[in-house]
Amino acid sequence: NKSVCIILFLSENYFKDELCEKEAKYANEIEKSLIPVKVQNYEPIEWLQKLIEKESCFQLLGSESHSKLEYDKLLLKI
Repeated sequence: NKSVCIILFLSENYFKDELCEKEAKYANEIEKSLIPVKVQNYEPIEWLQKLIEKESCFQLLGSESHSKLEYDKLLLKI
């Protein structure tokens, strides 16, 4: 409960993991800032899509220069 934000590393495995789902939903319920980060070329669906639809999604995939730029943006957000 002491954290200011929760970083969600999005992938197909994250979506399928029940514990990840419970933790993400709980963080949202207690109004933690959710920061979605794509680590796999995966489009969130169902509960995950609803949870992050209002958030900007960082993408740590692709070229090294693109990933570095996204990483720097992520650090600024945190």
